[in-house]
Parts: sequence; C-alpha cells; structure tokens
Amino acid sequence: MPSETSAPIPGALPWTSPGDFRVWRYGVGHSQLLLSSRSGADSTSHIDLLFEAVQYMQLHRSYRGIHLADDPTALTDVAIHNPLGLAYLAVAISDATRTGLVVCSRVTITSQCRRPDQGPEDSKPAILAVSTAGRRNDPPPTMRPAWTDDVDALPGHG
Repeated sequence: MPSETSAPIPGALPWTSPGDFRVWRYGVGHSQLLLSSRSGADSTSHIDLLFEAVQYMQLHRSYRGIHLADDPTALTDVAIHNPLGLAYLAVAISDATRTGLVVCSRVTITSQCRRPDQGPEDSKPAILAVSTAGRRNDPPPTMRPAWTDDVDALPGHG
C-alpha cells in the first residue's frame, strides 16, 4: 500500500504519496470526485482522495505518484458561477510529468485497509481533511439583501 508523507501542518496541504492514482468515479448528483490508488474493485489496501462539491476539474486519467497542493491563485483563472460568493479550494494535482486542478469545497484523504475477515469499520480514519467550512467570500453587491424595517418602503406597499 502506498505510504503518504506527512503534511507540514496537520489538516493542511501539501500532501504527497508515491502510489499510482487514477480517477475512480465522479458523481454528478453530489458533485463528488474520487481518485483512488486501488488496483481493482477487489482491492483490499488503498488510499482514496474524495473531492466534494466539485465546481471545476481538469485532470488526467491517472497519476504515477501524486502531489496535492493548495493553489489559491488558480481561482482567478477559472470561471466559476458563484453568485453567493462561497469559498472554494483550488487543489493542484501533479506527478512527475503532468498537472491537474480540482476546485471544490472539501477534500478528504482516507486509507482503506481491509482483509477478507474484516468489515468496513476496520478501515483507518482520514489521513487528511481540508475544507472551506466556516469560510465564505463576500457575495457580490447585487446579491446582498437590502433589509429595511420600513414596510411601506418595499415595492407594492404604501
């Protein structure tokens, strides 16, 4: 099983693993992207990279060894419809020869290690989880509500 290197700050990027990863699944309904180091459907030991609330992705099908890094400058280069001004992570994904980018609200890295005599509850906890929880960019001025206590000032009243 690939072994990850420790991030300099727990819960933060960058993160690196020497394993081979490939795009495993993308679910449109929840905008979730899964990259995995599993070698097949019956793989018993692997690392999963789960990206949630994916807004943008530019990826290669596989990466031989993988490096994830926060790249906030990429957010200015990617046109994302974001009228509420929600905060997103721009995660640069690379190996020795290729680069990619995922813009999402959360990335969770988990180590899965199961033997035939073990159940899913025997999997290891998350290695790393980075999210935008609690952060929010200011919405554009046109989206800010104009509150008033004067009901007569509202359209259709008075």
